[in-house]
Amino acid sequence: MYRSSVFIKTTTCISMFLVTIATNPARTNAAIEIRTVAYVGGKAAGISDDATFSHIESVGFHTTISNSGKVAFIGQAFSLQPSPVFARGLWVENDGIMSLVALEGQQAIGAEAGINYKRISIPQLDAVGHVSFMASVMGPGIDNSNNTGIWSDTGAGLELITRRGMQAPGEAEGVLIEQLNFFRTNGAGQTMVDSRLIGPGIDLDNRYRTWIHESGMLTQYQPGIDPPLHELFVAMGPELEVQSGDPAPGFIPAKEFLGPDSSRTVTNHTGQRLFHSFLADPGAASSSTGSIWLEDDNGLRLIAYEGQQVQGMEVGTMYDYLNPFFSLNTHGHVAFRANIQGPDLQSNRGIWIDREGVLEMVADAQTHAPGTGLGVNFAIFEALGLNDRGAVVFGAQLQGLGVDDTNDRGIWLYDHGDLELIVREGNQLEVAPGDLRTIDSFQFDPTNEDNGYLSGFNDHNCLAFTATFTDGTTGVFVATPEPGSAILYSSGAILLLRSRKKLASLSHASDRGDY
Repeated sequence: MYRSSVFIKTTTCISMFLVTIATNPARTNAAIEIRTVAYVGGKAAGISDDATFSHIESVGFHTTISNSGKVAFIGQAFSLQPSPVFARGLWVENDGIMSLVALEGQQAIGAEAGINYKRISIPQLDAVGHVSFMASVMGPGIDNSNNTGIWSDTGAGLELITRRGMQAPGEAEGVLIEQLNFFRTNGAGQTMVDSRLIGPGIDLDNRYRTWIHESGMLTQYQPGIDPPLHELFVAMGPELEVQSGDPAPGFIPAKEFLGPDSSRTVTNHTGQRLFHSFLADPGAASSSTGSIWLEDDNGLRLIAYEGQQVQGMEVGTMYDYLNPFFSLNTHGHVAFRANIQGPDLQSNRGIWIDREGVLEMVADAQTHAPGTGLGVNFAIFEALGLNDRGAVVFGAQLQGLGVDDTNDRGIWLYDHGDLELIVREGNQLEVAPGDLRTIDSFQFDPTNEDNGYLSGFNDHNCLAFTATFTDGTTGVFVATPEPGSAILYSSGAILLLRSRKKLASLSHASDRGDY
């Protein structure tokens, strides 16, 4: 294991190889450490001693990370010994140790002999690091009626949860699972599966079932008897209670909701729902006034609406556009993006956190982007995520001196007044000792769900992202802030590679919802 001669220190994110990159030249007490999880040319565990990665998938949300410090990703590996292998697979990495979960072309766990994995889909990790995935299979007797299954390691090792074409537990003989829609896992070792059935007595009114897999058994979920799904699996509801035509509280003259958007609703495990809706005059069929609301058992709380005075800003500064992609944490705090207009500005963009009605600005377009040179400003904000610590991670496009299409995007971390650059296109990363590569692009998913879905940003402020380099290679990396590293250097410089050991919490990647 390579160690730098500068210093070694423990944090909440585990690692093997780490790179420290300057974030703000004006500060000497803050930096970001980036550790390598996997990279093209690096060793691919679980196949053979000479197996290396020939590709790491960087599109389609293929990298995720848990609050326990485990990273899951999909890659392609190449090996010549003992026989040539060129295959796509799913790997996990924890505390610097990588292991193969499943390889396409290998025997599928729990299936009949000769039934192999054909195509592995996006992996999921829950809070404690159970990995689950859906995959298609191939082999004798396989057709479109039985070619898809779900696997999870929530029990004693990897096991088959269910597969299309299997007898549905507790149903009449011949009632089969026809379609697997989606699934989630949680830290208690449970896997939820939503499915569609076919067979005797099954019609349009009763063909959907939800199942819970635990301790090797698949049983039907019973609403009203079993705990609410949102208490077990964060993203599972409950459904919005507010509907189109309902009065929007607090408005004089009166307004009503027009098209509350359940497809963009964000929930937490306490059952709170964050949603976007247009506000209309009573009886109106259209509206251009967007709003963001928090709904729970206590009713509705307005977060912001277009045309509202922005708290803490000059009188006459109003929200002009509210982006319908936002983030909600366990405490009911909300992070959102908006365009604003005011007396002294034509148009501007910003990111805010609403902490139970108290507004805090995270970042302001047209202002200097920390960690970059003088004259480089934020221009457009991209995907964002808010964790339970109250920190926000977000992507942004840049404009200004020296900015071109090779360095015009970056990722920043905001933590209670501290704004740090994590990584920027054009940065160099030392992916392994002496192996420096220049970032051409990156992808990250800042979702902080931490209960069995795509979670890219955890409660320890660790972010997992994939990078594509100018030589066409790719890699998976985890960034974590390193407060107290008293080193001064120029923006974007590569400092050092070092080794650490400690449990962590990480995440997955990709930008969406730009405006």
